[in-house]
Amino acid sequence: MSAGEIFEVSGCFQARQTGLPVLPAKPEPLTLNPAETAVIVVDLQNAYASKNGYLDKAGFDVSTTAPVIQNTIKVLETARAAGMPVVFLQNGWDADYKEAGGPGSPNWYKSNALKTMRKQPELKARVLGITRLSMR
Repeated sequence: MSAGEIFEVSGCFQARQTGLPVLPAKPEPLTLNPAETAVIVVDLQNAYASKNGYLDKAGFDVSTTAPVIQNTIKVLETARAAGMPVVFLQNGWDADYKEAGGPGSPNWYKSNALKTMRKQPELKARVLGITRLSMR
């Protein structure tokens, strides 16, 4: 891309003045140096953001996740075009959920995924059952 070109990041248009991506932020735009910047996407996974994912099965409204996903895609495309690394982090536990803790653990009472799986045991090993770290 050439200097002065207009580009879009997460639904906002910015002029590229330095040849580097500019994030429209407040109180002022933030210029990102690809050599010093990575994009980290945390927990953007079907369990949280899709119909029939555990949040949906637990009764939470997931209908508003589409714009978040669309904006994330724009950010990822901009980052990749600029040569920035992209890291995806996914919450999850071992297949037997031992890492989540038992009744003595705060997770037992706080985790919506664990509460949903106790109510719907057929979901075990299908909801947040694998811990992954990927870099693309």
